[in-house]
Amino acid sequence: GTMHGASKGKDVKLRKEIATAIRECLSHEGIFGALVSHGSSTVPKYIVDEINALGGELTNTYGIAIEELQAAIPCGINKINVDTDIRLAVTRNMKELFVKYPELRTSASIGEIYELMEAKKSQFDPRVFLPPIMDTVMKGTIPDEDVAAIVNCVERGVKEVVGTLIVQFGSFGKAPLVEQVTLEEMIERYKKK
Repeated sequence: GTMHGASKGKDVKLRKEIATAIRECLSHEGIFGALVSHGSSTVPKYIVDEINALGGELTNTYGIAIEELQAAIPCGINKINVDTDIRLAVTRNMKELFVKYPELRTSASIGEIYELMEAKKSQFDPRVFLPPIMDTVMKGTIPDEDVAAIVNCVERGVKEVVGTLIVQFGSFGKAPLVEQVTLEEMIERYKKK
């Protein structure tokens, strides 16, 4: 991949020959391993535009073209990390929530999230805004409907990005091919290796 964050540079090209060479070297040595492309978010322009239309101030945001990532898959890339895309979608969803339901801006449980979003308009990482509900983030507790609304923003953002990219990367329908193994079974496998 390239680099983490929402600015990878304009018109970035992946060096697919690196993945090919690594895959060949591993194969030659009889080693099986999955190759991961880090820093490979696409930074969807439509999401950045929506964030800015909702009061955000994101600038110089560029990702990797889907076509570049699709071309890297046959070269041996098994996993593509797109965390920034997810963060952008979640932040957009939270901004939309506060626009659609302005009364939540003064909510006892999530009003501080709105205040942080207003104070840090150039930030896109929802972790910057979520400290007021850290108990929910860390333990999964959802004390009221307002916090549930923020959790819904997170869930919808993840599903939007991951669902879209699963299709674009040609992975749709392949989940049944993945062996389901319990944690205990994995521990035993690692002990044997």
